[in-house]
Amino acid sequence: MSEIADILEVTMGTLTIAMTKLEKKGYVVRERDSRDRRIVVCSLTRRGVLAEKIHRNFHDEMIDHLMVDLKLEEEPALIQALKNINAFFIREYGGKMTINIISTGSYAGEKILDNEYFAKIVETNDEWIQERTGIKTRHICDDITTEEMAARAGESALEKLNIDRSKIGLVILATVSSDTKTPASSFTVAGNLGLKGNPICFDLNAACSGFVSQYGSCQVYHG
Repeated sequence: MSEIADILEVTMGTLTIAMTKLEKKGYVVRERDSRDRRIVVCSLTRRGVLAEKIHRNFHDEMIDHLMVDLKLEEEPALIQALKNINAFFIREYGGKMTINIISTGSYAGEKILDNEYFAKIVETNDEWIQERTGIKTRHICDDITTEEMAARAGESALEKLNIDRSKIGLVILATVSSDTKTPASSFTVAGNLGLKGNPICFDLNAACSGFVSQYGSCQVYHG
């Protein structure tokens, strides 16, 4: 499982959710390695192999359709043009999104609960939780708000930069637990961070995919 996560550049939690859905649909099977029970081996079922073949054929047909009206001598020119476009994005943007992460910050509560705590109150265990979510421990905050935690995390990121805070133009707070709906908690966070340049602020509720969703939103505003 970890090798697949590394290849796809996703977290174990994200991969596990996807694998669980594929397994329920009968596309993959997961088995413990007989020599090392810590290793989970994933393989395609007959249905999964067929689905992969159909998907691959779809891409082949798409390429054929792209080439259908081209003369034989024109095909190399199209291929080279596509290579040039690909090389441009790799050179200019590293083949990734057109925004960069230049600093990170974090804040976590001091109270820590491990998976054994939940095993005592519900029918589960540490291995089951880690395999399906990737979570080992949780930091619990009893006396601090979401806005305060976000501001502390933001402050720890900004402290690492030599940046004019009045130039910051966008604040997105990705959370399912905003302290207020109107105004959005992101406005309070921006104020606590001393952002006086009237940045665009909004809260984004996308649950577990909040970070990915706000990253994509940043790209849209950046463009």
